[in-house]
Amino acid sequence: MSTSIEKRIEHLFSDRGSCLKEIARIFAERRGQWLVQEDIINLLGADYPNSTISNNFKMLSSPMKELNGHSYIETGTQESPRGRPAKKGRLSEAAFEVLFKLVASHTLDDIGAPASIQIGRVVIPPIVIKPDPKVSAKRPVCLLPNDIVALRKQKIGEKNADCMLRDIANKEYASDGTIYAEDFYDLKHHASSGRIPKLRRLTDKGAEEYASDTNSAIALLCAYLTPNWVGTWETDFGKLEIMPEIENEHPKYIGRYPNGTIEGKTETDTLIGTWHEETNSGDFEFTMFGGGQSFWGDRYDGAHRRLRGWSGKMVGHEKCSLK
Repeated sequence: MSTSIEKRIEHLFSDRGSCLKEIARIFAERRGQWLVQEDIINLLGADYPNSTISNNFKMLSSPMKELNGHSYIETGTQESPRGRPAKKGRLSEAAFEVLFKLVASHTLDDIGAPASIQIGRVVIPPIVIKPDPKVSAKRPVCLLPNDIVALRKQKIGEKNADCMLRDIANKEYASDGTIYAEDFYDLKHHASSGRIPKLRRLTDKGAEEYASDTNSAIALLCAYLTPNWVGTWETDFGKLEIMPEIENEHPKYIGRYPNGTIEGKTETDTLIGTWHEETNSGDFEFTMFGGGQSFWGDRYDGAHRRLRGWSGKMVGHEKCSLK
C-alpha cells in the first residue's frame, strides 16, 4: 500500500537499470542537497562498479525522455580535497515536480461544499485540512478527490493506484485500530428498483491514507501541505527543539540545541537559516522527508563552506488538524 519514493522512481524509470534507479532514489531522498560522485560511490560502491555509477550519474545529468527533455540532476562543480574540480549534482526542479508535486488545494469559499466521487464500488470523500494556528495563519483548504486520484495515478501508475485504493477500501482497520472504510448504501442516488448495491466509503482517515505518499498519512500531509517543523528532533548535534514565530502571516522558526540556537524560514519542504554557537555562526539547510518524520541537512560556516551533515529524526511532533 505504500507509495514510497522507490515506487515512484520505479514507475518513472520503469525500463531503466537498477543502478540508475538507486542513484535517483538517493538524490530524491536528499532533495535540495548537493552530492558529488564520490558520495554516491561511497553509498553504492559495494553494489556497483565505479564506472557504472559514473555512467548513470552522467545519464541522469543529461536530457531524459521521462522528464520531457529535462535532466533528473542539475549539476555544478566544487573543489575536491585533491584540489581538482569535482562534479556535483542535486535533484532538478523538473524531477522534483514529477516526484513531489502536491495536490492543488482550494479554499472552501472558492468551491462551496466539496463532493465525493465514486470509483467502482469505492467512494472517496474530499479532505479538509485545518492548519495548526501555532505555525500558520492560513485558512482551511480542501483537497478534491478527483485531483487526489489523478495525481496518485501520475506518480505510481494507474494499476498501482487502483490496487492501493482497493487495498485501503478492503482494509477496515489499521494496526492501531483506525477505521479506513465503512459499508455504504447510496439511497440518495439509487433510482432503479431492486437491491441497493453495497459500496465501500473511505473514512476521513482512509482518504488521508490514499492521498499521502507514505503510510504516515497525517504526518505527511502536515509536512507537505503546511510543513510543520515544530517539535523535538534528535539530531547529529543533540536534541533540537523548534518553535514558531509568526511574522506577516509567514512562520519563522527558532530552535535550541545543547551548544547553540538556530533561526530560519521555510521554502516548500526545506528549512533554511543560520546557527549560532557563542562566537561562531553559519548557515544550515534542512530538507524534510519520510512523511515529516526526518530531515537531511548540511551545516556551513560563515562563508557558506560545508562543514558536515546535520540530519535528524522527529521524537516529539505537534500535529495539524484534519477534519
